[in-house]
Amino acid sequence: MLHPNQLALAELQQLKYVDLHTLYEKQRTKDVYSEELQELLKSLQQKNTHSSNLHLNIAKYLEQIEVNFINEHAINDLVVDIAIPERKLAIEVDGPTHFAFKSREPLGHTVFKRRLLHSMGWTVVSIPYWDWNNLDTDEDKRNYLKKVISPSFY
Repeated sequence: MLHPNQLALAELQQLKYVDLHTLYEKQRTKDVYSEELQELLKSLQQKNTHSSNLHLNIAKYLEQIEVNFINEHAINDLVVDIAIPERKLAIEVDGPTHFAFKSREPLGHTVFKRRLLHSMGWTVVSIPYWDWNNLDTDEDKRNYLKKVISPSFY
């Protein structure tokens, strides 16, 4: 039998997604993992909280438009890039690794994460790197964020 400590971080993340899927989309009523594996799954949020330069840049502009948010926020152990908890709004900063090669088609893990967040009652907004990189001025970036996070926010 495979011991939880033998699993790589990516494998643990996949198990976490399956855990959340069975809990929120299949309405699982009991724990199916050992206590040790559950602890490893919970520890993922501490091990995998790196913000990209793109993410940090977007956060800087959210501060400029006075949005109260949390970077690298855990929602039931699933970490989102930026969260506005009082609105249940998750902002995912999607760089090239979230999309198929030379494509704007999101990869399976990105789609699955969005679906899990929706099943938990969160609205998910994606900011793809090509949108952000095409904005020329500071004002363009602030206006883009205002539009993306909803006109009703202001």
